[in-house]
Amino acid sequence: MKKQLLFSMMISLACSHLYAQQLEISSNATLELSNGVSFYANGLTLKPSATVNLTGLSIQPKATLTNQTLGTTHISRTYSLGTNAPNFSGEILINYLDQELNGLDESQLKLAVYNNTQWQYLATSTTNTADNIATAAQLDNIILGELALGLADVLPLRWGELTVKRQGLNVKIVWKTQYEQDVAHFVVERSRDGQNWEVAIQQIVARNLAGPNLYDQIDRPNDMQRRYYRVKQIDMDGKESHSAIAVLPGTSALESLSIYPNPAKRIFSINRLDERDVKNVMLYDLSGRLLKQWENRVSNYDISAMSEGLHLVKIIAADGTTVTQKLLIKK
Repeated sequence: MKKQLLFSMMISLACSHLYAQQLEISSNATLELSNGVSFYANGLTLKPSATVNLTGLSIQPKATLTNQTLGTTHISRTYSLGTNAPNFSGEILINYLDQELNGLDESQLKLAVYNNTQWQYLATSTTNTADNIATAAQLDNIILGELALGLADVLPLRWGELTVKRQGLNVKIVWKTQYEQDVAHFVVERSRDGQNWEVAIQQIVARNLAGPNLYDQIDRPNDMQRRYYRVKQIDMDGKESHSAIAVLPGTSALESLSIYPNPAKRIFSINRLDERDVKNVMLYDLSGRLLKQWENRVSNYDISAMSEGLHLVKIIAADGTTVTQKLLIKK
């Protein structure tokens, strides 16, 4: 049976299964698959976990790929849903025939999806060789441009976004993953030039959950210079892969300082500042009049002769950068 939808309307499935040998849906018609509905068309089964709309596409198997950039050998059964392919969440199953294997080891087959930009092997893909069924479950918002079964060294996770942010003298590293399987642990690495890497944080335990998984760690570099960060995963077999690289811009050490005590009575000090970073410390009143100046950094700044009120402390670093903070003198 060849089922064609050539009229402009919405079809919402109330049944739990829909079967068709081939399915063509015109651009002015929509087939809605609700959560819990299993859709089968000539060896391809879609089990959505969220409502998905199919429109302007044809579902039928082909022996060759439309997008020839998969880069690995595949079996002679592919499905091209075209540029109108929907975003899909849920489970995909492909039934294949032995004569379609092209001599490939079917136990190593993985489901690959073309998202209209690039091919991606799905980490949750498994193959039942007894029943000739390949399955990929727990999919989240995947574009089904084209489907294929091929051989790939599939990563045990999907990398998400990596972000780095300063918190005073510390650096907070946050990264996301999905579909973790057999990941032993993570290692945070840092670099000054993006080429030579060192371990910043090691032995971060992996969760091995479908996710999304969110990790965060704190690094404590010894200066405020520019840094590159990446995260390495090591799987149970000892294989490794890396996240994308995140760049942390350099900044003056002055931005992390603090004046204490504040209010101050006779002296004040500057915290979180190395003496080699300071050139001058100056005290002003609110009119901008210079009251006192110190060369370099000292342990305590004497203000016993200053009058009460709000003042400004200006600090000039050796690199020429400056920062000004308010200081309340209270006798």
